[in-house]
Amino acid sequence: MRAYYYLFYKFYKFWEKVSTPRFWSEWKASLSIIVIQIWLIISLFVYYKVLIDGHYQLNKSLLFTIGFVLFIINYLAFHQKDKWEIIVEEFDNLSKKKNTTGSIIVWSLVILIIVIIIFSFYLMSKIDGNVSDV
Repeated sequence: MRAYYYLFYKFYKFWEKVSTPRFWSEWKASLSIIVIQIWLIISLFVYYKVLIDGHYQLNKSLLFTIGFVLFIINYLAFHQKDKWEIIVEEFDNLSKKKNTTGSIIVWSLVILIIVIIIFSFYLMSKIDGNVSDV
């Protein structure tokens, strides 16, 4: 759970840095996590289709349900009773070395997930030429 909180913290700090004006960074951080999770889930479905069942079609209502469940989990983890404030305060107190190491790990993981989703769509385009049929 601590790693999940740290992921939130890094996204929160990212949105605080790039947003003008700074507002709702905690919600942007949660949404960023949900997007990354959905990309990972979609890529798993694509790999399933490519490697196991070429006729599989992703049910969009299932994807919506998964997104809703992820939203509820993130709400409970970060927003209920403003837990995000405690998380940010806790990780703000980390040493510079630990924070740098954590940043490298988090952003490497995010880049890896982006590469995985892009490659999964590339594979899909090779088997049937239509990525929209996930």
